[in-house]
Parts: sequence; structure tokens; C-alpha cells
Amino acid sequence: MTRRQFIASTVITLTVLTCVLPRRAALQQRSPRKLIDNVFLPGSPTLDKLIAAPMPAAASLIPNDPAYDPAWGGVLDIPNALGELSQRLTIGPSPQTVYIAVMDGTIMSHPDLDPLHATEYDRDFTGTAPGDTTLGGHGTGVASIACARTNNGMGAASISGFAGSVKFFSVRIFDAQGNFYGDASAFNYIAALAAQGVPVVAVACAFGGPGAVDSERDAIKAVTDKGVVVFAGALKGSYPALYSETNPMVVPVSSLNSDGTGLASDDLGGRAIAAPTNVKVVVKQSQPDLASTFGGVSASTSQPAAVYALIRSFYPTLTPQAALRRLGFSTLTLSGTTEGKLNAYLAVTNRVFLVGSPIGSTKGIALDAVTQTGEPFGVRSSYFTTNYQVNEPTKLMLFAYNLDPATPLSSVAVRNDRPKRCERQESHCGVGHSLSGHAVPSVGHSSSARRSSRCR
Repeated sequence: MTRRQFIASTVITLTVLTCVLPRRAALQQRSPRKLIDNVFLPGSPTLDKLIAAPMPAAASLIPNDPAYDPAWGGVLDIPNALGELSQRLTIGPSPQTVYIAVMDGTIMSHPDLDPLHATEYDRDFTGTAPGDTTLGGHGTGVASIACARTNNGMGAASISGFAGSVKFFSVRIFDAQGNFYGDASAFNYIAALAAQGVPVVAVACAFGGPGAVDSERDAIKAVTDKGVVVFAGALKGSYPALYSETNPMVVPVSSLNSDGTGLASDDLGGRAIAAPTNVKVVVKQSQPDLASTFGGVSASTSQPAAVYALIRSFYPTLTPQAALRRLGFSTLTLSGTTEGKLNAYLAVTNRVFLVGSPIGSTKGIALDAVTQTGEPFGVRSSYFTTNYQVNEPTKLMLFAYNLDPATPLSSVAVRNDRPKRCERQESHCGVGHSLSGHAVPSVGHSSSARRSSRCR
């Protein structure tokens, strides 16, 4: 069997954290995966805000968690996302409860995690003692970034912990020393939960190693066939992330570099989505406000999983594929790459936004149809997990999210970056169809609209 492991497993400075020790020789032959990394840094780097969301939120909410890092929140546009979610939680309808499976090691008991830890679904596939459950380690870091209670005046902030509708459970495949016990049975367990009607929507896999394994691939397909998306750390030559070559429901996750302008890990040919690293996480049960900075690709892996889970929670009528498409189209461009950069606000906003670009252009359009203002943004030739390509020379393709199907075309303003060369074609076709007559798939609460501009 090939190896799966945490990659670059180190613990820096904090003695309360469990180090990843050398593997026992007896387990060498049955340890094909390692955790990607266990990098806890002594301080937080300064990250400039990469880009503001094209449309301002109706409200903004800065979480009051002591360990909230404004630099991390700025990259993901967390304050605008939380402001809008707060408004929507007040107005209703209530979001649907969904679950993220954290496939990792032990997850500690902590007052910032326990309210959202669905322990009834926890499963241990190692058969070993869990270690000290009052101290945080790799699995705790992954869970904390995804789901720690947010804006509760305690501990760290997370991606999805504000609404309380995204919960997590532990699927333990690594022992306290970082030894791997196989993941095929664990994936099959998650598939069985989904088949029983448990709303598991995502799996966070902050581990990997070289070489495809048939049993692993088949078990992952069993999970994704149930509509569960697998988010895996993207490192060159590493599985399970590389199963994304044949399975679009496997999404590789890359890390942004320290200044947020590029990548610190592989983009796997543009199939990955990029998220920040070096994120504050809870680390000690007896000191709830104590936090450390969790780094490496592992810190990035659960962030898009949590954003995707929020989409599934707040837009419960979306199919898994449509929710994943929404996540893809809500990402921002990253200079010099073909992959998208995670933006929590655009992924969950209920305001209307459009995305698209004419062929040959270096600009695209993001349009707020409420204020009828727009901002150009750099455009990629494709979006991860989708087959959509900007390759139609006579059309401007615009996808509209959250647009009421009853909205008349005359109420939607569309502009492009070459107005002197293109003339807008008016159409009274229904939302969801283009002038060429191709149907655009419905995305539940969102509707996708396609409009055409003929260019000289």
C-alpha cells in the first residue's frame, strides 16, 4: 500500500500540543496516508486584505471572539458574511442542519467546539486510546477552523460557527502518534450515514500521500455518489486530492502564501480552491480563550468545506452539484493561477450577483442587481469542478445567482468591459434560457440566467 500522512508534521513553541512522533515499525506496512501537516506557529502573520467583495453587505459584523484574526477575516470577507447571515437568521427561514465529517485524529472536548460536535456520529477506526482529550492537536485545528462557535465571546472564530447550523463529527483514522489505520472503511461509514438520511454534506481530509489505492478510490466514490463532497489538501502527487482528476466531487484545497498574493501549495492544474493558512484555533480545554496559529495546507482544507456546508444549509433546495457550482463561481481570481480564491460572503450572500466574461478579455463582470452597480474582476479560463469555459467568441455568458425567476429582463442591468465594440441584445426570454435557446440549469433558490452580446 502507498503512504498517507500528515506532511511536514511539526509543532513549534507550544508545549501543550501533541507532537507527531515517529511511526511504529509494526504499522509501517498498513499506514499508506499521513496527515498533511501539524504546523502551529507562535504568532500570527500580517495579511493584507486581498480584495473586497464586489457588493457590500447590508450589514457587517466583526466577531467578538478573543482569538478572531481580522487579517484572516478580511481575506475571506467574514464580517460581511456574518452581517448578512445575522440578518437572514432574524428574518428566516431557518437554515437546515448539515454535517461535516472531519476525517483525522482525536478532536478535543472544548466549550467552543462541544455545542457543534455531533458526537453521536463519531467513529474510531484505530482501536487505540485517543490521547489527552483536553488538549488540541491536528484534528482539533481542522474542526476549530470549520465550526468553532463564533461571536460568542470565547476562543476562536470559524467559518460556519456563527449560524450554528453546520455541525461536525469525528471519523478517527490516525492514532495519537500520527499512525494511519486506513480510510476505506471510514469513507464507507460516511456513505452509510448519508444513505440513512443523515445530512452529511462534506468531508474534510487534511491528509494525503503518493499513489492511488483502489479501495480508497472506490470508497470515496461511494461517498460522492451520495452527494457528499470530499475536500482534500492539495499537494503535488498526493492522494486523495488527485482523485479529483476523475471525480469532480473531490475538491483539492490549496493554501495562499503568507502575503495572500499567490499559492503556497500545488493547484493541481487549476482544480483546487485556495484558502488562507495560519489561522487561530482553540488548543486547551481548561483555558477556553487560549489559541494558537494553525498553519500549512491542513489549516486551509476545512475552510471551503465549511463554506460549502453553509451553502447547503442556507440553500437546502440546491443539488450538491449546483451548490458546488455556486461555490466555484463565488471564488475570486488569484493572480498568476487558474484557480479561485475562497470568498465566504459571495458564496452565501442572498443579494443578486452575476459572473461571466467575453472571450479574449482579461476582465469579467460581477454585478449587484440591487444597486445596479458592478465591478470588473480578473477572469479565469475555467472554474474548478465545472466544465464552464469562457470560449464562446460571440457571447457574453452571465450566470445570475439569487435572481427571482419572475424578474423581467428589463430590470437586470448588464454591462461588459468593451461597450464600444459590443451592442447589447435585448431579450424577453424567460430566466434560465439564452438567446441561442440552450437551457441553463436551475440552482434552487438561485436561478442561472444566460444573456448574449454580439461583438464585432
